Amino acid sequence: MLCQIFYFYENDKNTELPETEAGLYQQLIRYFYGWKSEKIGIDLNIQSNLKNELHEALNRLALAGLNSSTKFRLPVDLIQKEIKDDELCNLAKKCDLLVLID
Repeated sequence: MLCQIFYFYENDKNTELPETEAGLYQQLIRYFYGWKSEKIGIDLNIQSNLKNELHEALNRLALAGLNSSTKFRLPVDLIQKEIKDDELCNLAKKCDLLVLID
C-alpha cells in the first residue's frame, strides 16, 4: 500500500515519507479509505463520524479477539457481540476489514 501511495502521488513533489510511524499510519489510512470509497460508495475520509464508529467497533472486536481462545479466526458470535450494529459490520466487510472465511 505504501508503494501505491507514492505511485499515485508520483507527480506531487511534496509527497515525502512521514517522519513518524503515526504520520505514516495516517497517510496509509487516508489512502486506504480513498481507495475503498469507489467500492463501498462512501468516502469515509469525509464522513469522519462513521469512520470513527467503525474504528471503535473494530478496536473492541480486536481486544475481544485477543482475550479469547480463538485468536486467528474470530467466531461469528464474538463479532456480533462486539459489533452490535449490522450496518457497521457490513461496512467493515465491504472495506475488507472483516473477511468471512467459513
